Amino acid sequence: WRNGIGGVGFVVLNHYQMVNILRSVGITTPTVLENTLSVWKVASDVLSVFKPPCMGFSNYMHSLTMKALGPVIVFVIFLGTYAGSHVLALLLGKACGLKRALVLNAYFSVMFSFFAGIAQVSFVVMNCARNPSAKWTLQADRSVICFESDWMPMLVVGILSILFWCLGFGALFSRAIYVAPRYWDNLGFRMRWKFLFIKFRTGLGWFSMTIVVKGVMTNIGFIFLSDPLMQIYWTLMWLALYLGLVGIFKPWRLMAINILDLCSHLCLVFLGFMLTWYIEHNAAMDSIVSVLSILVSFLTLCASVPTVVYMAASQRLGRFTKQKAAAMEEVRSALAFLTSMDLL
Repeated sequence: WRNGIGGVGFVVLNHYQMVNILRSVGITTPTVLENTLSVWKVASDVLSVFKPPCMGFSNYMHSLTMKALGPVIVFVIFLGTYAGSHVLALLLGKACGLKRALVLNAYFSVMFSFFAGIAQVSFVVMNCARNPSAKWTLQADRSVICFESDWMPMLVVGILSILFWCLGFGALFSRAIYVAPRYWDNLGFRMRWKFLFIKFRTGLGWFSMTIVVKGVMTNIGFIFLSDPLMQIYWTLMWLALYLGLVGIFKPWRLMAINILDLCSHLCLVFLGFMLTWYIEHNAAMDSIVSVLSILVSFLTLCASVPTVVYMAASQRLGRFTKQKAAAMEEVRSALAFLTSMDLL
């Protein structure tokens, strides 16, 4: 049940990280809706519970740098805890120091849980939108003008964050999953990477990477899509793909969490569609939306062809398997008969 509680907490946290990504779309919503959704900003940005000026962050550059250094700050905290436990063990003369593998598991588990938020912070500096003055400004802070000298240092911070946190953690987690069958007998390996596998059914540890990919892909669209409608459609596409994967593979160990995850992403899809109500109609996008609508209308027809091929192949393979099994049964029966006649 403890693993189940952890899974529920992870799904809820990830849900509100996705809500924050939908919030970052450049639309103006009613005050009551904006204030309500902004409550969940803490799921992606822990520093949001404090006022940046009160913490000494006089401008957005300082705030962005502190957020980008979040994984480093958390690592220092875990490192200090690990070192402190061993100093205490030396003073007490007891073997009570924390194991390195467990500390690493705890640290990487925190990074994995907040990965969507970390990705959002990494990509936020590239999310620019045109304002009424015809200038491109940062969606997160309209006082920052994109593509100008003050924005360039922020771009460097964003690129480094993407390289170290999004690609770095993603590559690290992927490698751990890839080599897991080879090193699973190693207790230290299992303790270090337990968070990647313990939530999911046996053989579906790779599903943790779908969560990582979802966190990156839902954010990356804001770089090359400036229209709010296209940004919402892009986010909903990846949410729908993840929803389908959960429905097909049912990856969580407990069925209740699979159902919760399905409900979570259904709610996110509905929320995204409801947010389109507040988008001003852009006639220039009509042709693009028309093309997308036509393509979507044909998807089921296109998918039906490989479905029929798959069913036909499966039936033929099943018939062949049955024939092979029947032939083997005849061979076994013949051998049994010959044995009973003492002819062998």
